[in-house]
Amino acid sequence: MIVVSIASILAVLVTRQYDIAWPWFAPIETFISLLFGMITSAFWGEVSAEQQPFYQQQKTLFETPTAAHYGLLLFAALSILACAILPNWLHNALSE
Repeated sequence: MIVVSIASILAVLVTRQYDIAWPWFAPIETFISLLFGMITSAFWGEVSAEQQPFYQQQKTLFETPTAAHYGLLLFAALSILACAILPNWLHNALSE
């Protein structure tokens, strides 16, 4: 998790360096965290015997998604869309 934390901090610093609007910090940092989490788990991760039942239960959630899962995906897509549109709209609305 230390690798993921460092990567997240670097992602925010790079995002600020390139003058990317602040609403994009969270999606970019989340993507970097997930990416480095998967890479770190692939090299150093393991599932212990105590974690196996939980792992199997979580695995079935991804194999058979429910309507709630699709709702979360829709919410994520709408949130990203709002991050793309709202800052410019708000700036234009407040500038007039």
